[in-house]
Amino acid sequence: MRLWDLTAGAAQIDQTLRMLQKVRKDLDETWDDENYRQFSERYVLPAEMRARQMLDQARRMAQVLADARRDCED
Repeated sequence: MRLWDLTAGAAQIDQTLRMLQKVRKDLDETWDDENYRQFSERYVLPAEMRARQMLDQARRMAQVLADARRDCED
């Protein structure tokens, strides 16, 4: 049994990131004014960037934990 399984959390972050990107793409096609640009720059793009960072960090941490587990089994 794994005490630290980051797979489910990373999958949720990945799914949310994909949804955010799809919604942003749809909005880009229909909402094109200064208010949207400001909203996107202030909230949407930083959220997207943070989700990508969290996904990368979860993947790296999962690898570190897998390596540690393998080392402990040897």
